[in-house]
Amino acid sequence: MDELVAKTFLFNISTPLDHARSRKMKNQDLGAMVLSNQAQSNIYVMEIYRRWVEAESVRKNLEKETLFLKRKIQRTPDVEKRISQLSQDLSA
Repeated sequence: MDELVAKTFLFNISTPLDHARSRKMKNQDLGAMVLSNQAQSNIYVMEIYRRWVEAESVRKNLEKETLFLKRKIQRTPDVEKRISQLSQDLSA
């Protein structure tokens, strides 16, 4: 990420107080580095959140599939094996 991308990104999500702080820094390079670092940190937080939401969706789908298989009247060896596998996936 370069300085221009970082500044553009932060300009759109930062508060006026954040903008004032970065402008008051005496060293322009330090201000640019702080902006870049803050932008990169924000991107990492968004990526972690996206992955968490995705993992929760997968977990819920596994739980639904496990319940469906448990409710089946006829349990074949294949169904028992799949239930066991899904239960292991959920506990991991």
